[in-house]
Amino acid sequence: GAGHRPFRSVLAHRLVVQRLAGTPATGDDAVARRDADRLLDEIHAPADVLAGLVRYLRAPLAAAARVVLAGRTGSGRRTIAAALAAQAGRPLGVLDAPAPDTLAQRLREITLRGWIPCIGGLDHLGDARAQIRLILERHPGPVFLRCESAAGAPIDGDHHVAELHGLGHQQRSRVLASALASAGLATDNAAELAMRFSIAPGTIERTVARAAAEAGGTVSERIGDAMRVLRAKRLR
Repeated sequence: GAGHRPFRSVLAHRLVVQRLAGTPATGDDAVARRDADRLLDEIHAPADVLAGLVRYLRAPLAAAARVVLAGRTGSGRRTIAAALAAQAGRPLGVLDAPAPDTLAQRLREITLRGWIPCIGGLDHLGDARAQIRLILERHPGPVFLRCESAAGAPIDGDHHVAELHGLGHQQRSRVLASALASAGLATDNAAELAMRFSIAPGTIERTVARAAAEAGGTVSERIGDAMRVLRAKRLR
């Protein structure tokens, strides 16, 4: 009839409006943005593991990528995921210990921000495992999963597993010496410290950064104090 308009109203999600307006996306209490702070070849991780990840993500995939990064705290899971996401020009949206009743919404909002979900805290899900697995299967975009063990990942179907094993003593000594030198600390005791503390690359960097910020004491004492503080925080 007269005045009839062949249109329908469209309600856009606020995150879509923000992206169209060029407003920088921010996280919330549950989701943190993580940008890459180094290139993939600058990360202390097995070369064959990194090469396998690159091959998987560059190959034609029948569905959105699913990557399981398995390793201990500080093994570089988030650092690697952020470097891979940066190759696609995107940051990570880091979500830990997701609640099943809000996970689908969180995944959708992370994707609408233009980020790639990186989910942790998935090793001990109990009765929620099946529900979370189904939500992940239905999510249309790529997802990184951080687990202590690949067997703990709530995922079926096609996916890629990257096992990030601990460093040997010699490699740990090199990583520690490099971190100490970058922080302006003496490297003389790097081998002895690497023997005392069997820690992963990310933990090494956090420990050295904390030690460098403290005044007084030898490097060994400051590293030991920093390790005790970090371990105490993890146990809380």
